[in-house]
Amino acid sequence: MSSRGEITSPDLTHHEKPTGLHTIDPVHSTIGFSVRHAMITNVRAKFTAFEGLLKLDGRRPTRSEAYLSVQTGSPATTSSVTLRRSDWGLD
Repeated sequence: MSSRGEITSPDLTHHEKPTGLHTIDPVHSTIGFSVRHAMITNVRAKFTAFEGLLKLDGRRPTRSEAYLSVQTGSPATTSSVTLRRSDWGLD
């Protein structure tokens, strides 16, 4: 950074690469999907029960791993369309 009457800015070319174990925070994360319903509208839903873990290797990103578990019976929609199997005759 320079400070001789010039505009200063941080050096953004060198930064830490994320490394380590990180838990996916369900309060600040969303897992969702969208499906076309009756060729009229898209129904959007998000899962309310999930958890996940990221194992990041900043030096070798191809060795990073992600684990995710989603309770498939937990989708919530913002419309009147339900996503239960029994409502669609799939039981």
